[in-house]
Amino acid sequence: MSIKQAAEELLKVADEIEKEAAEVTEFVCDQCNHTATLALINEKRREAAKQAGENVTVSEITVNDSVNCPACDGIMTYRPTEASEEYYIDEDKATKDNDESKEASESLDYDSLQKYLN
Repeated sequence: MSIKQAAEELLKVADEIEKEAAEVTEFVCDQCNHTATLALINEKRREAAKQAGENVTVSEITVNDSVNCPACDGIMTYRPTEASEEYYIDEDKATKDNDESKEASESLDYDSLQKYLN
């Protein structure tokens, strides 16, 4: 398998994971509790862009974004669920874990490793 084929296969897997995540990621309205999945919201946005015209492009939203509720004047934001938490990384926790790992590796200098080897 060539590098190009391997990269294409990885992109296919990444797309499938992204689709799975979007299907279980819920946005909830702060006023009426209306819920919608990220997949549905992005699909509706693409449909609206197509109706608006050929030259309109729309970016997909992420869990960091908020959208207007179609049922009321509220704001819909991401609400973590057990299923969606499997797909998303808590950036604060990841940064903290990375900092701790880096700190631990920095404390293991050559001299301190030598005493464990002897």
